Amino acid sequence: MAESVASQVLLKLTELLVHEANFLCGVRKKFEEMKAELEYIKCFLRDADAKKRKNERVKKWVHDIIDVSYQAEDAIDSFLLLVQQPTQFPFFLGCITSITPCQLMERHRIGVEIDKIKERIKEIKSLTAEYGIQSLGDDAENVNTSARRRHSPSQAENVDMVGLHDVHEEMSKQLIDKQELQLCFRCIYGTGGLGKTTVARKIFQNNVVRGHFSLRIWIVVTNFSGRVQLLAKLIKEVTGEQINDLEGIEAENFTEKIKKSLGEEKRCLVVLDDVWEEHKYVCALVRRLFESVMNGSRVLVTTRFKDIAKQQDPNPCELRFLNEDESVELLLKKAFPYQNVETSCPKELIDLAPRLAKKCGGLPLALSVLGGHLSVKEKTPYVWNNLEKTMEWASQGKECQDILALSYDALEYDLKPCFLYFGMFPQDHVISVTRLVKLWVAEGFVKDEDQGEGVLEALIQRSLVQVHKRRLNGSVKRCIVHDLLLELAKNEAEKDGFLKIYTDRASSYTNARRLAVHYGRDNTDVQIHDQSQTILPGLRTLMQFPRFFQEGGSLLFNSKLLTVLELRDVELPSRFSEEIKSMKHLRYLGLWGTGVEELPTSICELQNLQTIDLRNWLRCEIPSTLFKIKTLRHVQTHEILRPPSKLVLHDLRTLQTVATNWIQEWKFPKLQKLSLAEVDRFPVTALVTLLAELNQLVGLKISSTKGSQIPSKVDLMAFEFHNNLRSLRLRGIWPGGDAFTFPKYLTKLDLEETRLEQDPMPKLEKLPYLGWLSLDSSSYTGKSMMCTASGFPRLEGLFIHQLHALEEWKVDRDAMPKLRNLSIFDCRKLNRLPELQHVTGLQTLQMYKMPKELSDKLQNDTGEDWYKIKHVPIFSNIFT
Repeated sequence: MAESVASQVLLKLTELLVHEANFLCGVRKKFEEMKAELEYIKCFLRDADAKKRKNERVKKWVHDIIDVSYQAEDAIDSFLLLVQQPTQFPFFLGCITSITPCQLMERHRIGVEIDKIKERIKEIKSLTAEYGIQSLGDDAENVNTSARRRHSPSQAENVDMVGLHDVHEEMSKQLIDKQELQLCFRCIYGTGGLGKTTVARKIFQNNVVRGHFSLRIWIVVTNFSGRVQLLAKLIKEVTGEQINDLEGIEAENFTEKIKKSLGEEKRCLVVLDDVWEEHKYVCALVRRLFESVMNGSRVLVTTRFKDIAKQQDPNPCELRFLNEDESVELLLKKAFPYQNVETSCPKELIDLAPRLAKKCGGLPLALSVLGGHLSVKEKTPYVWNNLEKTMEWASQGKECQDILALSYDALEYDLKPCFLYFGMFPQDHVISVTRLVKLWVAEGFVKDEDQGEGVLEALIQRSLVQVHKRRLNGSVKRCIVHDLLLELAKNEAEKDGFLKIYTDRASSYTNARRLAVHYGRDNTDVQIHDQSQTILPGLRTLMQFPRFFQEGGSLLFNSKLLTVLELRDVELPSRFSEEIKSMKHLRYLGLWGTGVEELPTSICELQNLQTIDLRNWLRCEIPSTLFKIKTLRHVQTHEILRPPSKLVLHDLRTLQTVATNWIQEWKFPKLQKLSLAEVDRFPVTALVTLLAELNQLVGLKISSTKGSQIPSKVDLMAFEFHNNLRSLRLRGIWPGGDAFTFPKYLTKLDLEETRLEQDPMPKLEKLPYLGWLSLDSSSYTGKSMMCTASGFPRLEGLFIHQLHALEEWKVDRDAMPKLRNLSIFDCRKLNRLPELQHVTGLQTLQMYKMPKELSDKLQNDTGEDWYKIKHVPIFSNIFT
């Protein structure tokens, strides 16, 4: 970790010396000397990091380097804050006369601070020989690591469970037992890392289980702040009723509604994942809520505690540790994740594998992490033998944490801060990768989003991060970290001063560099209390999760070096709009559900801002001065933005959502995602020119005002030449749309209110990569649709909603061979389904507000068209 911190400081120093040369009079030499000292000592850090766990003196030496590097970073950023302040003299008079006397005094203070830092670095450097720390320089292992970070998206997270198949099969059978109509609890318990959530997730996604239960609800218990919030969630999931007034809400008041909503046929499966001692009330709450339901509904509980499991289930399932053969099998699968182990693993390594596996004590998580560690090492007996010899661990209880620490220690220095950053998030928090990577870029851990995605894949390969969901193109959409690995990240991060977690009044955030505010283990509301007015001058990141209340606001407004600020559901003080302009280093600003009604026009003074995310900040006025910030990369808001008529932003990647009635010149050469509203009011020629120039677009949304026509010239634009475009949404009457040529490489397409008159299927089914298609709200006004053989070769999801004129839909044999999910909603004249029995991969069919005649034909076993859908595991038909 020390190498990561030092490298980041050196990068800042380099940029300072290059880009701020005109302002370095009197201090340039000091910065150059400090840079030289840090570059020298950086060569020793990799060896020191490797030795610090076994040598307390080396550990202190490493921590001293981290501390002095942080001091250096603060000095650099304080200097930058100084030179970015407005000057009262014209710049052409020279660097001495272009600053105020106060600025000269501040520059002198910073110069004195740099001298102290240099002396401290020299003292630390003098101890390298005494502590036996060697200079390793920059070896090849850390060069161009991003080049080997692209991996197959379908392998690592899909490796079959090892040693858990019997549990999966037996538990699935128990859950779908049709003889037992009374609500039953089934429990899986065992220590952390055994795979409880993995088994439960496999059961939850099992096709037979999905077909048996009409409604499935997954609850991560630790994500809820108390009984009331969890109760409201369950009621909404089952009945669809949104509970706005939570005061006095009781389960007994809703048991009849639950019973009525489920009826006799609509069975429900509720998974309560990760139940701890303090969450015992949850099981009782669910039992009361469903006590009158007698249709075979089930509750599946995962917990570490045997007493909790026994209280709910007389015969709970205890997960066991893996035996030797199973341990070796899992270890080798992880060590050779994209290969056939039998043909790829040399015999010498197969012979060594049992000795390595034995160190993991049969714990699947430890085996997975160790295997991930081996997957990026050289596959030779020397390397594996050497690793086995260095595993000098105590028996029972310490193995897993040591293996996890081993994998962390072996990470390249640029991966370490990215892994530690997961400690900012609460346990079981599902993390948006788009958001995560933007945060990494803002923090300076990666240079851009592409490198960030590569780093994430590297962490996934090492089994340090789990994939929660992938996109159609194979990239990771959401990820999650196992709680033991999350604990490792937090412990390592707090030891190195990388971050602090605030959970309650007993927590200390003194001298925090990065601060994450969570609610505590008791799930009570968290309040930040003012520990001091001056304790957070070096705070760089503040991330807060829901139900945090701030007293006074000094936490924010005394932190002038903030780089990342993300607040959710916080009532900010009125002075926030004025004080934010002092945060000159801010690169990432995310405000969700806050109480500020407008951003100040002075937002333009944040000349380092890269990301501003206000998508869940409704009714907020955003000034056009925002676009004076030249460093902007991502601008996202629900409110319609109206940029100036002339705007050039060379680094802009995302722009959502904008409208205008006058474009003189817009140039965004790197733009990848664009959302346009009210395009019927755009100047047509300028709009067509703009879209034609955006050849880097990956996602595009075009929307006219409701009931209005998209300009006629837009549909003639050569979209087929947008070879990078993957996602397209069109909303509005589309003139000449029947002759429109869609981009060849689209994977996702949404059409809404386009009012196409000719059947769009013959054209759409030829798109070779289309995986998701939505025809919504009068997107097509014709009476019939036809999908021919070999059409839609990669389509996985099809959504046909509110096509009120549609009467007939035909599907040939061999059409849509990969279709898994089909949704048909409010197509009032569609009285018969196509021959879906040939679509053998279909997993889910959902119908809502369809004609009664169609519903009658699909009655189980008796309907004349039942044969068309009887192979579909999950079929729901809500007739209204």
